Amino acid sequence: MTVSPQRPSYALSLWFLGIAVLGLAQFYGKAYRNGFQLNAIAWAWLIGSLALLAIAGLLAWRERRKRG
Repeated sequence: MTVSPQRPSYALSLWFLGIAVLGLAQFYGKAYRNGFQLNAIAWAWLIGSLALLAIAGLLAWRERRKRG
């Protein structure tokens, strides 16, 4: 019996990517509300979104590397 190679599953990384994109949209909404003046809430959205983008990229890279 032969075992077929499994295709990589990027579900969690795509989920994090979607949340990060929504966070970036929130950042731009908060930043452009008063003529692109960044307040603490806008910075929090930006940092959180960039962190989620990094996590999504790492998870996708790990899944691709694991499956090979």
